[in-house]
Amino acid sequence: MSQYRRMRADQGLTLIELLIVIVILGILSAIIVFSVEGITNRGEAASCEASAQTVRIGAQAFYAQGQGPDQAARYPNDLQELADSDFVDTLPGTLSNGNLTLTFATGTFFVYNPTTGSVDSTGCGTVGNGGGGGGGGGSPVTAQVPGGTVSGGESVTLSATISGTAPTQVQFLVDGSPVGTDNSGPPWSVNWTATPGNHTVVARATINGSPVDSAGVALNVDAPAVAPTGGSVSLGGFGQNLTDGESITATTSGWTGTVTGYTYQWQRRSGINGFCFGGYSNFGNVSPSSGTTTQTTNITQTQNTNSDYCYRVVVTAYNGALSNSATSAEEYAD
Repeated sequence: MSQYRRMRADQGLTLIELLIVIVILGILSAIIVFSVEGITNRGEAASCEASAQTVRIGAQAFYAQGQGPDQAARYPNDLQELADSDFVDTLPGTLSNGNLTLTFATGTFFVYNPTTGSVDSTGCGTVGNGGGGGGGGGSPVTAQVPGGTVSGGESVTLSATISGTAPTQVQFLVDGSPVGTDNSGPPWSVNWTATPGNHTVVARATINGSPVDSAGVALNVDAPAVAPTGGSVSLGGFGQNLTDGESITATTSGWTGTVTGYTYQWQRRSGINGFCFGGYSNFGNVSPSSGTTTQTTNITQTQNTNSDYCYRVVVTAYNGALSNSATSAEEYAD
């Protein structure tokens, strides 16, 4: 028996024994890797939350000290203004256009609200766990926003693409606040009524029961276009005993807002002995839209002892397709 044992010792491990050892070593390696990764993920999530708390405290101190240009109490307009102040020593990442990228990952993990000075740090829970850094940190979720110019009040489509395991739903967040959830399957999208401002859009997919965030995508929304308001128009150039072809001039002013052009529509109705009566009728064509604030027209005045005309003009001020009109006072011509 002792001789057999010596022979086995000299021969070494059998192939089966070697395979068993390799499998055991693989299992031990996987346990160590996942344990270390779990510790790292938890540390990064805690660091993210600590960073959010740093921003909260700094914003409140900024407000308390009245750091606005007029020394009025207000919160920093963005993280860049906070970083430039004396209320935080450093921010744990790099700033670009007021957006913070954390040093240990990319993406949007907490969102600062300059109106209230608050910080939504719910995204910190996804740091290192396949979330937050989507589209650039290994996340299978990519948020997509419309290209081109978007104006406030428009209904825009926010969408997402998912690679790998299909989610059960995708929630869309704008500046950290949910604006809609799609659980109907791909294509994943929701419609959102845009509000003016610079926003960050995140798509949060539920994959295998866990939330996975995309990277934040910037969406800039312009203030909605409004029609010009508050304008007026007056007439000039009237004389006694008008003759055919005599000129009268309309001048408009006082419009508030953007004006891309004006049109003028001349109108008249019957008059006698200084009194105007009857309905108005247009004469001449509506002028092409232009930027001029005055327009002169030649009138046709029928002279007789029984009938004269009363004149007015309607001017319309445009901002693109939006418009408002003003009507001049009535002028009697005999």
